[in-house]
This record gives sequence, structure tokens and C-alpha cells, in this order.
Amino acid sequence: MADAAATAAPAAAAAGPAGLRHYLLQGVEVPFPYEAYACQKVYMERVIACLQAVRAPAPAQGGGGAEAGG
Repeated sequence: MADAAATAAPAAAAAGPAGLRHYLLQGVEVPFPYEAYACQKVYMERVIACLQAVRAPAPAQGGGGAEAGG
């Protein structure tokens, strides 16, 4: 698996309401109360990637589940 930090575009931070900074990570806008350290951005990117992988449809299984000749 490729390192997320090496493949991801730099996350741009924009100050929003109440001083929140917003980072665009893995296509998701993430509000964060402080300027995030690089390791925090990598962690958030990996959490988002895992959540996106869980939401992805599972590949179809062949065979239909019944055994032949039973």
C-alpha cells in the first residue's frame, strides 16, 4: 500500500467560522480547531480512506453459494 502522505495533494487550510480551519483531505472537507501538524493530516487521511473503503461495495462472489453434487 502506498503511503497516503506521499500520494496525497497538500491539504489547504482555510480559516472558517469560530476560527476553525478546514482541510480538504481525500475529497472530504474536515473542520479542525487548530493548524494541523503533518502527522495529524496523515492520520485523518488514513481514517477517511478506511471509512471510504468500508463504504465501497464488496466484489461479487462467484458460485451463488450452493455446492454442486450435494
